[in-house]
Amino acid sequence: MVSRTELVPSLVRGASNRPEAAADDIPNSLSDIPVENRRPAQMGLIARLEHNPEEVDSYAMDWVNFSWDSSLQQGSLTNSASTSLSTRQPIFLQNDFPGIPTTSSRSRPLIRRRPGTAAAEQGARLVLHIIRAFPEMMQRRQTFPPFIHQHWHTPTLPEKLATCMSISQLFVSRTHETKPFLWRSIDHEEQRFRDELENYSKHETLAAMQALVIYTIIAIVDQDGEIPPRYGRLTRTFKMMTIRFIRLLGAAPFSEAEWANPSLQWEDWVFAESRRRLGCLWFIISRIVCPDADLLCPTLKACRNKPLCTAKAMWEARSREEWETARAFFDAGLLYTDVWNFGALIDAHYNRDPLNTMRLDAWEAGTDKMGVLLSIAISLFDNDMEESQTDLSPAGCSR
Repeated sequence: MVSRTELVPSLVRGASNRPEAAADDIPNSLSDIPVENRRPAQMGLIARLEHNPEEVDSYAMDWVNFSWDSSLQQGSLTNSASTSLSTRQPIFLQNDFPGIPTTSSRSRPLIRRRPGTAAAEQGARLVLHIIRAFPEMMQRRQTFPPFIHQHWHTPTLPEKLATCMSISQLFVSRTHETKPFLWRSIDHEEQRFRDELENYSKHETLAAMQALVIYTIIAIVDQDGEIPPRYGRLTRTFKMMTIRFIRLLGAAPFSEAEWANPSLQWEDWVFAESRRRLGCLWFIISRIVCPDADLLCPTLKACRNKPLCTAKAMWEARSREEWETARAFFDAGLLYTDVWNFGALIDAHYNRDPLNTMRLDAWEAGTDKMGVLLSIAISLFDNDMEESQTDLSPAGCSR
């Protein structure tokens, strides 16, 4: 992986030295990708990993091994700035998700990570509150959460997202009497995804994955004192979708930087950007929680080459002409080549020299709520930032 510190900084697109496209997308099952569908940049790495399967874990940071569960317990948050990721113990933030029971079990793997300062604690709380609001944001097309496109390029919403809107409306207006119907509806959708998955196109699979994320967040928020087995089932369904997505794409699901594989049409860009944003959402969540106390949470240095989400103006464009105008402006600017991956954003936050300050200003001026969440998530753990800056050995982020 090429780190941003190894690149020649530039202020104009034409003068930049772009890094080679990294083979940063490694699927769960390498044998599932047809050889003819593999990108050239993946061939060498995939061949090596096929002969050394144990190396796959070193490239893995994915949704598949992540389970939202009910072990987010009530407790206090202690200062742990000097505690490494590999030795952190589960400490839970009080009232992040009210009503969640306080039983502890290794089988319930949602573990709160511990920020090192009071400011970082407040940042973590802010991220959690924003994510909690995603189901409510799904009520109206105009207010979709920042990882789901509003699909202005299509006459109607994908059916799975339209159904998710209806379920989100039911969730927001739920009462004790309507809650069983809410969960029957979610359970029915999840089972339908399983039953129909092998017939889904790549666009249908993406819409189903986005809807499932919303249902999983609803499951966290809407606890009634019981611990139903929904979380494990939702996670297993997401894993099935991820594997299906890999087979359809011939690559890992969360896309690559736009400059590495430019989208020629608006529709293609929306699909690629939606995948990038789904990967960004996982990164944000991984800054707040760990899958399990015995599992290593992904570090910043493992994600330096992971692509960031693109500009707000492109994401929110309501017509092809508006998107093309926003894209031309974005392509000609500083962000296209200088703030395209997590490494560049980390450097801009951590090394506040004049050039990085200029880059950060450009990023903040053009980003949306997803970009704000990324900036907060990157700044939560200072010791991770130091590791990311000092250890520049090759490290990939698989999806």
